Amino acid sequence: SVSLDDKINLWKDAVSHDRISWIQVIDSAGFKTSKTRELYHVLNVPTLFLIDRNGKIVSVNPKLDDVEKYIKAY
Repeated sequence: SVSLDDKINLWKDAVSHDRISWIQVIDSAGFKTSKTRELYHVLNVPTLFLIDRNGKIVSVNPKLDDVEKYIKAY
């Protein structure tokens, strides 16, 4: 996950509180000035990208069923 928060301490607290167990990084520039947001054309938060083993974006904002089908296929 990539967070677009600009308040690092609040982000760290949320990661801890929500017990996020997957890799979580932050673009601390914040949503408005984030280069990450610009590069990936993120218009809303959250935005989910399904990325394959080769790093290719397979789907943007897929439904859970679509994610499960993709995972089972590979």
